[in-house]
Amino acid sequence: MISDIEVDQLAVDIKYKGIDTVDQAVADIRAMADSDDHSIFAHEEEDKLHSATLSAISSGAADPALLAAAALQTAVIDFPRYFW
Repeated sequence: MISDIEVDQLAVDIKYKGIDTVDQAVADIRAMADSDDHSIFAHEEEDKLHSATLSAISSGAADPALLAAAALQTAVIDFPRYFW
């Protein structure tokens, strides 16, 4: 389960540190997806990244289109996505 605190902290990092934070999160998700041990966590991290990116954008982050496009790069990463 994704905690609000994790999303809030990531949103702050995205707002103030920008695209590098999003790029690192995408790289982390890609690494999880490639790992037999951690691929099940990739979807949760993807959800956290998307929520945090939207939150950062809604609170005035610079370059919103660039941030959104970068976060959506996770859509092409192959890993199991579970929906409850």
